[in-house]
Amino acid sequence: MNTFVFCVGSNYNRQCNMAIGLEALTGMLSSFECSQVYESEPYHALPQMPPYLNAVVVGECEMDFEPLNQTLKLIERSCGRNPEDTRRGVIPLDIDIVIFNSEVMRPSDFNAPFFRRGYNQLSQSLKPTLS
Repeated sequence: MNTFVFCVGSNYNRQCNMAIGLEALTGMLSSFECSQVYESEPYHALPQMPPYLNAVVVGECEMDFEPLNQTLKLIERSCGRNPEDTRRGVIPLDIDIVIFNSEVMRPSDFNAPFFRRGYNQLSQSLKPTLS
């Protein structure tokens, strides 16, 4: 069983796409713990981008990193994510694996305010799992 920490975000049709992303993760993970959903300012973004909704999810899954990551990218595309809109700063859904089995896979996300807020909420109750 592998342990994952995900960052989920959306700045377009936010409530709907966040619900789709979180529900998809719930269905794939054998355990699931989610931070509160919160609003954050764009991090590396164009000035005109709207705020994001974000959440951090911790869970376990039998899938390995790459097959799960590929599945997440399919979910993003099913919500309308495409390269053209991404270049313009329109992000219907973004699900990234930030931590995989205690290894930080995306250091810039791990240190970003949009991730730290939800991670700090969860890390209090999940300290033994995440250390």
